[in-house]
Amino acid sequence: MSSRRLPLVVAFCVLLVGVATVLAFAALPSHRRAAARATVPQELPGPSRMTAALATNPVGRALVLYRQGTGPMVGDLPRTVVVGDDGGTVRRLTTGTVTTRPPARAARPVPVSLSPDGRTVAVGTRRTTTGGSEVALVDVGTGQTREHVVPGAPGVVPLAWSPDSRRLAYVGADATTADPAGPLFVFDVGTRRATAVPGAGDVAAAAFSPDGSRLALQAPGADVLRVVDPATGAGDDLPVPAGETLSGGAAWSPDGQLIAVSDAGRRLDFVPTAPGRSAPPPVTGRGDVLGWLSGDVVVHEAATGGVSGGEPGLVRVERTDVRTSASSSFFAVPTGAGGYAVSDLSLATALLPRAVPVASVDVDRGPWPLPLRITLVVGAALLSLPATVGLRRRHEEFQRLSAVPEWARDPSRG
Repeated sequence: MSSRRLPLVVAFCVLLVGVATVLAFAALPSHRRAAARATVPQELPGPSRMTAALATNPVGRALVLYRQGTGPMVGDLPRTVVVGDDGGTVRRLTTGTVTTRPPARAARPVPVSLSPDGRTVAVGTRRTTTGGSEVALVDVGTGQTREHVVPGAPGVVPLAWSPDSRRLAYVGADATTADPAGPLFVFDVGTRRATAVPGAGDVAAAAFSPDGSRLALQAPGADVLRVVDPATGAGDDLPVPAGETLSGGAAWSPDGQLIAVSDAGRRLDFVPTAPGRSAPPPVTGRGDVLGWLSGDVVVHEAATGGVSGGEPGLVRVERTDVRTSASSSFFAVPTGAGGYAVSDLSLATALLPRAVPVASVDVDRGPWPLPLRITLVVGAALLSLPATVGLRRRHEEFQRLSAVPEWARDPSRG
C-alpha cells in the first residue's frame, strides 16, 4: 500500500468502526424494571427532542402520561410521553401505525389514557379501512402495541379504566373530533372483546366505581349522572349542579362515597353516592381530577388547565383535602424554553396512595436518536480530517528528509 494513502485509509477505518459501533448500540433496546414503590419528584422531566422512544426503550411501569405541545406549528407538534414510576425515566410514545399526532385538519390529537397499574396506555383511533375500529394498547413494559379490531364504531375514544386495569370503557366516536360522544362500550383486555353497555345512549364521560362493578356516565349536556351496571345497563340517576360534568375517568373516590364533577376547570363539586350523605364544600379554582391519595384527598390539575398560579413555565398538579379544601403542590411539569403546552395528563391511579414524594431525581431520557448519533460520529470524523492531513504532510516531510544523505543535511560538512 502506498505510504501516501495510509493516513486516509486509517481515517476511513476509524469512521467505519465508529458508525458500526453506533448502529450496534442503537439496536440494543434498554429495559428498566418497575420500582417497588412509585417516586414522585417535585418537578417531572420537561420537553426535549432527545427523548428516546418507548417502543425500543421500555420503562417497565409508568406513573404519569402527558402530551407536550399543541401543533400544528413546526417544532410544537404534540409529543406524548410517559414518565416511569421512578419519576425520572421519560420516553416518547411512538407506536408504529398508531400515532399521537393529529391528522390533517383534526380538531384535536387522539386521546390517550394510562391504566391504573401503569403498565398499559390506551390510544384513541379512527375507523379502519375495513370499516371497523381498533382498540390500541401499548405495553409500557415491552414497548409493543396490540391493536384489536372492534366492529360498528367510527373510532375509539378511551374514557376510563377499571381499577384492576382489566377493562377499558370507551365511546365509539371519531377520536380526533372536539368533545367526542357516542355509544359506550367496555373492552375486556383478557378476552379482547368489546361489549356495548345496554341503554347507555350517547355518552361523553365515564368513570368506574372502586370495585369495578358500576359505571358513572354522563350524556352530553345532561345535569345528571347515570350510575349503572355495565353488564345490564340498570342503575340510578344522581343529580349534579347545572353545567357541571363528570371530572374524568378517575372521578370516583376510592372509598366509593364521592364522585367528582367540575365546572369547566373553575371548581370541583363532589356528589355523594349514598342517599342522605351531605356533600363536601366545593373546591374553587381547581381543574379535572387525576386520581386520589385516599377517600378524602384528591389529586387534580390546576384550574387553568396548564398554567397554574401565574407561574410561567410550570404546569402544576395539586392535592386537596375535600373536607377542609386545603391544597398543596403534588408535582409540576415544566413547559421548557419553547413554552410547550401540557395537556392530557393521566396518572397510574393505583400507584398514588403508596407513592413517595421526593425533592428531585436523576433524569433518564434513554439513548440519543440514531440519526443524531450517526451525525455526531460523521462530524467528528470530518473534524479530524485536518489533523489527518497534517499528519500526512509531516509523514511525507519526514520521508523526504530521510532520503537525503546525512552529509547533505549538515552544512558544516561542506
